[in-house]
Amino acid sequence: MSNFFNVLKQAQDLKGKVSELKYKLENTNFVGKDDEGQVEVIVSGKGILLDLNISPECLGDSSLLKKKIREAYNNAKVEADGFSKEEINKVTGGIPLPFDLKSFF
Repeated sequence: MSNFFNVLKQAQDLKGKVSELKYKLENTNFVGKDDEGQVEVIVSGKGILLDLNISPECLGDSSLLKKKIREAYNNAKVEADGFSKEEINKVTGGIPLPFDLKSFF
């Protein structure tokens, strides 16, 4: 029975760590820019677009602007995903889980 209580305690600890991680991901921002630095996006650790800054030089060509926005967003998202993966590894101690912990966020 003692073993059961140890497992229950570990589960409660993991739940607390996951809650902290969720808060951290929601409140950490990442900046991405296109190669020329004319478009800048800010995304949350969960990949949600929070802000978009566009240089006036980009406003004339809509297809170029779309490309630059995608590029800036993808750059920010890569950073956010890397941060998320690192933080999840901290919570799990690097132990692979039988499910995707990120799906809980």
